[in-house]
Amino acid sequence: MNEDRIGDERAWWGRWSFALGQTRHWRIGPLDLWIQFLGREWLVRRSRGDDPLDESLAIASDLAVDESRTLEVDRVVGEPSMSELSLSPRLADRAVVVRPRDAFHVLEGCTVSLFVSSPLWVAIEIGDVGGELLLEMPTFRPSDTWFGPSNLSGDAAYAVSTSCRVDLDGLPIRPHRAVSPLRIHNPGPGRLTFERLAVPVPNLSLYRGHDGRLWTEALAVRHRDEGGGLADIELRPGAPEEAGEAEKISAPREDATEGIFRVFDALF
Repeated sequence: MNEDRIGDERAWWGRWSFALGQTRHWRIGPLDLWIQFLGREWLVRRSRGDDPLDESLAIASDLAVDESRTLEVDRVVGEPSMSELSLSPRLADRAVVVRPRDAFHVLEGCTVSLFVSSPLWVAIEIGDVGGELLLEMPTFRPSDTWFGPSNLSGDAAYAVSTSCRVDLDGLPIRPHRAVSPLRIHNPGPGRLTFERLAVPVPNLSLYRGHDGRLWTEALAVRHRDEGGGLADIELRPGAPEEAGEAEKISAPREDATEGIFRVFDALF
């Protein structure tokens, strides 16, 4: 670990100082990120692998830029005295539609906790977190989808598939993904088949749990037997109980006006 880092050495986010001409490298899951300080200019180069579940992690290393790879490049001009920058994790800028890989059923009268994860974005800012934003990028960009009752009513979203884990011990700790607990209640009658759900991640905060895992608030999902497979999603404020003694890392991108979000066409 570089001794001039300012922050928690167990996490990839924090604040770093740069010498003139210095390049630092981060590997955050599938994202390779190289940042170079050139006095009045920051040079940011990046590439991504194909595995959305890549668990790789390297923090501010001296690894040279891999010129053999296809790189995205951005140049940002600033003041030469601005030689420190911060990296911080953020949740996605759209709702994330999760779909089970296998059919998933909840029996009548039961409540189940599912743990689903979504990829994080990386914000690069001058100085401390909350400073001037240089760039923001996904560690892995999910595919685009549309979520709503029709092509004329709904919202653009991201799509991810999930194994619908009910046992947290079976979910690896990945540095580039945040876990959202879903508490699904089926009041009946009959079994409930979970097909898809839009997780409103722009309205959620990000927490770091006692084991280093990144979390959002828990969401209570309650089926509404009104035809069409509707559900209410209620935000449970604060870090989920599974996170233990947790630290808040970032606030929501968008504040929810109420604790209960609009009805989603979610459960079938």
